[in-house]
Amino acid sequence: MFRRPLSVDLPPLRLDSALVVVGRVAGARFAYSRNTVPVERIVSVHATRAPLSDVLDSLLSGMGVDVVLSSSGQIALVRHRASARADSTFVTGVVADSATGVPISGAIVALEPPTAGTRTGPDGRYRLRIVPGELQAVRARALGFRPQDQQLVGRGGEEQLDFRLPRRRWHSPRSS
Repeated sequence: MFRRPLSVDLPPLRLDSALVVVGRVAGARFAYSRNTVPVERIVSVHATRAPLSDVLDSLLSGMGVDVVLSSSGQIALVRHRASARADSTFVTGVVADSATGVPISGAIVALEPPTAGTRTGPDGRYRLRIVPGELQAVRARALGFRPQDQQLVGRGGEEQLDFRLPRRRWHSPRSS
């Protein structure tokens, strides 16, 4: 179930609403306590044919929540165990305007070719799960800006990758 590919493009919305949408797309049911999962937190995700596990990692990153598949096929979101997964690598960073340095809210940061991605928060920050030990191409894009590509090899843990996007130059047609 965790490896079955799915595609979702969620704009910023509450985590509980995001879980409902992802559950419908994946054909999954989630069980969690509102005391464990910060359901009011605003999240977003962009994923194209990504495994459910990657989509959930992007949605739940930094929340102290683990994902467990129960014997009944239900997906339980539980408080994070003390031992972190050694095979997880996350890339984090800020997407900003190259001219002003102002963070860009709602920019899309995705692996290339597109398999998983996320959107930046109001502070321009993002966090995305990548495969450790493999060369990864990461692209940041936002409306009104030219996209930027960078590459990295995840070494486990968290890697920093910031983007400075140049503004697009728009040319208006000349009137005669």
